[in-house]
Amino acid sequence: MDNPLSLMWNQEVMEDLFHYPKLTQLKIINQIKKELLIGARDGIAIVENMENHDYLIYKKKVFKGTWVTYSISENKKQITILSISDCLRDKKAGSMNALERIEFLQQSVEAEMKKIRKLVGT
Repeated sequence: MDNPLSLMWNQEVMEDLFHYPKLTQLKIINQIKKELLIGARDGIAIVENMENHDYLIYKKKVFKGTWVTYSISENKKQITILSISDCLRDKKAGSMNALERIEFLQQSVEAEMKKIRKLVGT
């Protein structure tokens, strides 16, 4: 099946993805492609109409707790991923800047590793 849509990623989204483990990154990317490229014309909520631009901004849940905000060009040929929102992570990370967020994520990973070590007795 020939799909006329192309998918674009902005730099912030790529940096957001970097915070996830590799396997999760692939899962998110594949799910976004599946949800947006295949189902781009149905089940979409319009978040904001950008009057001075040639696109609308949409938001769609791609899987449990993860939402994607994106735009579709006026000619319907290109989807641009604007942000990925992980509800659980965002609740804790809230209004942190990038450096604080990285430190928060590192602390979360360290806390998880301590729990795992305790469980396996090392």
